[in-house]
Amino acid sequence: MADDHSSHPDRTEIEMADEYGEESEAARTIDYQVSSSIDTKLADLKSTSSSRRISKVPEHLRKDNQSAYEPYMLAIGPYHRDKPQVKEMEERKKEYLKELLKPREKEALNSYVTAMRKLERQARSCYDGCSDIGKKEFVEMMVLDGCFIIELLRRFMNDRME
Repeated sequence: MADDHSSHPDRTEIEMADEYGEESEAARTIDYQVSSSIDTKLADLKSTSSSRRISKVPEHLRKDNQSAYEPYMLAIGPYHRDKPQVKEMEERKKEYLKELLKPREKEALNSYVTAMRKLERQARSCYDGCSDIGKKEFVEMMVLDGCFIIELLRRFMNDRME
């Protein structure tokens, strides 16, 4: 099938510019037009307070297979932390935090809490619908969850190195 130059008049010129490593005026014009088009589409997007969002799965998606969206052992973050099936791991998180703190000075925990308290509003803004959790409880949850993940990864890497 022959290339239809009439439907894409600048296509050949751009392809030739790419092929020969040249920058033609037509190629620069197309680049500018595409950039402008994308900028316009981005400007039309609704701005959010945070570019990172952790949302609950909508109920209409959950209803067909509820168990696929429910943790059965571990919950990280505010959404499922009070479920009975994750309580055992909540205790393990404390053990992991204690292990992580062992080689550090006693002030390490306080510095973790202070750092998380300073980030609390930003971290909370990443979650939809967690306004029912108090500031102290949220900071504690984030410290426990964050340190659990760090200690879990540290253990995993140590096991791989041995």
